[in-house]
Amino acid sequence: MKALTAYEEKLLDYLRKEAEELKDCFTQFSFQAIAVSSVGLGLLARFQPNFPLLGLGGICVVLIALSVGRIGTYKYAGANRINGYELYLDRIRRLEDTPGWKETYREVGWEEAVRAWRTVQPTVFRLYYEWGANTRNVVKPSFRNLEYMWFEPEKLHAKGTTYYAGSYLRTMLSILFMIVALGIASIAAMCFQLLVDKDWMHAIPAVGTGCLVLWLSVVKVRQLSQRRRLLEGGILCIHSCAIMWHLVITAHGRALASLSKIQGGSISSFEGYTRELSTQSLRLCEHLRAAKSPHEWIHELTAVRKERSDT
Repeated sequence: MKALTAYEEKLLDYLRKEAEELKDCFTQFSFQAIAVSSVGLGLLARFQPNFPLLGLGGICVVLIALSVGRIGTYKYAGANRINGYELYLDRIRRLEDTPGWKETYREVGWEEAVRAWRTVQPTVFRLYYEWGANTRNVVKPSFRNLEYMWFEPEKLHAKGTTYYAGSYLRTMLSILFMIVALGIASIAAMCFQLLVDKDWMHAIPAVGTGCLVLWLSVVKVRQLSQRRRLLEGGILCIHSCAIMWHLVITAHGRALASLSKIQGGSISSFEGYTRELSTQSLRLCEHLRAAKSPHEWIHELTAVRKERSDT
């Protein structure tokens, strides 16, 4: 196994700390949201029977819980991306040069790598997953029966084995969802009180507001649950991020090679880099759309072979 470079060792030390800080940040936000929501729900339980319209405060509780849940998925996506980079480095140290993969591709700075990630990863993500309001984060039907679902590692294990990604994020989101349910319950109680009192002027808008909040909550809880699944066992988990990083760095290396060729053998300017990187992303997606392995694209240089055949 090849050794890490001095830069890679220093970078990994920094990235490990950043990953821990991201997770700790979500933990702090979660406990603060739980504390604030608990106080708010307690006050509603105490005073709402006498002042029904205070039930509107349940909207604030719902919004706080849903917002913190979304922050949590953002934080864990960032942490998984970082941990996936470390796993990627551990794996490529075992690889020799192939027609498609060059050891020199490792010579990339962190920000330069992230720049490439922000083009390649979203492009591949939208290839495999739905992006509609009601189907977001769900694998598209055309990719659900692939033989090698590299982006869904929980489906790669042999029959009889179990994939366990941890339960912390699931547990914290479950608590936040329970708070959402309690917030909706306070709104429902307000509507019931107003209807019983026949306060139609307030009851009708209250019921409409309650239905809107309920619909929004169901949609957001479903989206967060799907996102959490991707973070634990889908394309956003550490395993999949490691493969994605390999694809990203390969696309970046080939984009630089194309840029160098265009500029006469050496890179004198990064003008055109984004276009070349986008082209590599599209070629990668064309390869994956044909139900081919991402590792084949990395090591057999399918994109370059196609380019040669076109010329």
